Amino acid sequence: MLAIATRDLGKRGIAPFQDSIKNDFSDAAKVLCALRDKTAPKYAFIATGFPCCFDFNPPTETDGLLGSLVLADALHAIGVSPVIVTEPIHAHILQEGADCWNNLFGVRILVQPFETEHTQSSKEAAQSFLAKNGGENVCAMIAIERTGEAVDGNHYTMRGKLMETVDSGIDQLFRLCFESDTCVTIGIGDGGNELGTGAVADITRQFINNGPLIACAVPAKYTVMTGTSDWGGFALAGEIHLNHPQSSWNFRPNSELRQVLESMTAAGARDGISKQAIAQVDGLSWEIYSGVVQEMASLYQTSKAAQTLQ
Repeated sequence: MLAIATRDLGKRGIAPFQDSIKNDFSDAAKVLCALRDKTAPKYAFIATGFPCCFDFNPPTETDGLLGSLVLADALHAIGVSPVIVTEPIHAHILQEGADCWNNLFGVRILVQPFETEHTQSSKEAAQSFLAKNGGENVCAMIAIERTGEAVDGNHYTMRGKLMETVDSGIDQLFRLCFESDTCVTIGIGDGGNELGTGAVADITRQFINNGPLIACAVPAKYTVMTGTSDWGGFALAGEIHLNHPQSSWNFRPNSELRQVLESMTAAGARDGISKQAIAQVDGLSWEIYSGVVQEMASLYQTSKAAQTLQ
């Protein structure tokens, strides 16, 4: 699964990351799968939102959106309540995607905007959000293509452009979960400037263009680096359920996934490379992008069939 997801079709230069995190993907899937055995209630935060389309309102790029929804779907199937966490500027886009997902698949996914009030510090906002949205019952936080704080406290695109519409409270929320003994944290990215990729910051600085400036400084327990962040989400979702032989969860059809993505581009999401509001991710056409997803789906289904024969 991971071998398919780590194809670097967009030439991001992610190969140097893989040796240092070679066990993180499988370990993260096992830990998430084990959450099914915890007594309810149990919640998982999924943070996403990358505002790199500066000339548009909203500035939201498409990568991370489908990946967050498929992870939410996979977690829901093992009895974990997923909560997608994002800034208000992205929230309506993700809500459109969540509504479309529910209409197609009958799975309700909560989208919860995060906003730091003027009277709060980012840490106070994080503590308040956590208390209101599961508290000690939050057992996982996954960041997927969500911009992460650099060492100077700012958030940057891969080209080193400053993103000013980012709420650092979500970074603080991730730190709170990382420091908790009862909450697992996972960072999914494709360039090293994403939240939760701080554990590989030295590699980002050494091998990625603008790395010394853009490298995320916020680590996760487990780091996953893939060709697009979305592919990391799909791969992790599949791997969770490969660890659960009795699971009946499956990848959703590509035709319906496209409907979900198009509901979000209609709401304002844009490809981060071409800046077009079309079903495209990181400059990859739908045919190329979804072809990789289909390969993962086929591998998943073959592996599931083999499990039933054992």
